[in-house]
Amino acid sequence: MGELRAAADRIVVLFSHHPLESLVNACRAPGAPRRVLGPELRDLLLAHRCVVLWVNGHSHRHRISPITGGDGTGGFWQVTTASHIDWPQQSRIVELVDDGCGQLSVCTTVLDSAAPAGYDGGEGALSLAALSREIAANHWQGRDPAARTVIGPGGPLDRNTTLLVPFPRSA
Repeated sequence: MGELRAAADRIVVLFSHHPLESLVNACRAPGAPRRVLGPELRDLLLAHRCVVLWVNGHSHRHRISPITGGDGTGGFWQVTTASHIDWPQQSRIVELVDDGCGQLSVCTTVLDSAAPAGYDGGEGALSLAALSREIAANHWQGRDPAARTVIGPGGPLDRNTTLLVPFPRSA
């Protein structure tokens, strides 16, 4: 029992390719085990206060969502990050900071490449990174044709943030 109580005090951060919203495919091969889909997984994670963050991709855009129970209590943050195949080829740093006052800060910072947006024909590291950025700028998945906008970067609240969660403590 002491080990279980100690585990409840640990911070759990999940990493996956898919976010909750895309865990919907119930199809399976005959005889294959039952799939655990988004709603069931969400409820399982919400039952454990030690889960504070889920970092994922798949949707090719930056997005941050609070995941809470039906009564609005408890929960964790879901941080979705764009792909490097998409313009503007941003990366994300995720930091966990204990403020010492019972709150845990999840800090997210989106980084841009130091390479120019256009390829100059060179073979150096920055030239090749620029070629990659130029190809990404033309990638079809990074655009919303109806709105004529780039969708990967998300909005300001999906990029550089400080997200607060109660520091996990056993009962």
